[in-house]
Amino acid sequence: MDMSTGQAMDSVEAQVIGRVYDKVNGLCQGYIWDRVKGLLQYDEVQINAFPSWREGLMPPGQLNLDVLGVRL
Repeated sequence: MDMSTGQAMDSVEAQVIGRVYDKVNGLCQGYIWDRVKGLLQYDEVQINAFPSWREGLMPPGQLNLDVLGVRL
């Protein structure tokens, strides 16, 4: 998905991988591979308000936990 427009794309803009380490507060940490910025590490990101990691990208916002298979 193109995070700036929300439209489907043929190429991958970014890939996010991480783990929830604080289930009560929904905090997670992990890595983002971004087509422009390369590999980025993130700590203490709120899964209910996931921020943008690059200027000009729409923040993903609240992640759909059912689709991701996350059980808190």
